[in-house]
Amino acid sequence: MVIKCPKCKKVRIVSGHYSLKERLNKTCRQCFYKKHSGKNIYNWKGSDVGYVALHKWIKKHLPKPNECTTCGARETFSIFKRYGKEIERSNIELSNKSGKYKRAIKDWEWLCRSCHAKVDKKEKNISFVKRGYRTLIPEVVRTVIKLRKVGVLNKEIAKILGVHESSVYKVARENCLLRRNGG
Repeated sequence: MVIKCPKCKKVRIVSGHYSLKERLNKTCRQCFYKKHSGKNIYNWKGSDVGYVALHKWIKKHLPKPNECTTCGARETFSIFKRYGKEIERSNIELSNKSGKYKRAIKDWEWLCRSCHAKVDKKEKNISFVKRGYRTLIPEVVRTVIKLRKVGVLNKEIAKILGVHESSVYKVARENCLLRRNGG
C-alpha cells in the first residue's frame, strides 16, 4: 500500500506487517512525532520539570562538544565499576550557569569536571574534599563564626550566605558556638 503524507508530501510504502493503526495513519513518522512531542504532548511540564528530565532535555537540544567550553580540555573517558557493572563516564558534563535550572539552552554549558567544580565553588561557596563530601570554603566559615559570635541565628546566617542551615550548624558546633536553646 502506498501512502502520501499530507504535510511533507513524502511517499511511503506500508506493508501488511504494520498494524492497522499505522496503515490508517496518513502522516509519516517524522510529522507524527513533531505533532506529538514537546509542548504538544499531554504531560508536558514546561518550567516545572524535574532535575533528571531537564538534564535529558538539555542533552537532547544542546550538542555535546569534544572539549570544555572554558579551558578547552579534550574529552576523555574513565571506566569504573558500580553495582558490579562497568560504567564509562566522560569528563565533560553539563553545567548550569545561573543555578536556577531553567529550560533555556543559553543557561547551560558543557564543562570539564575541574571547571565545573570551580564554577560551583564560586557560586555556592562550596569546596570539595577527598571523599566527595562538600564543605564550606574558609572565607564562609570565618563569616559564620563572626556572625555566630555576634548572636545571629543559624537560619539567618544560612539565608545571608546562601548555604544550607545544617552547614552553618556544623560550623557552629565544631567551633563551640552553640547555645543550649538550639539556636
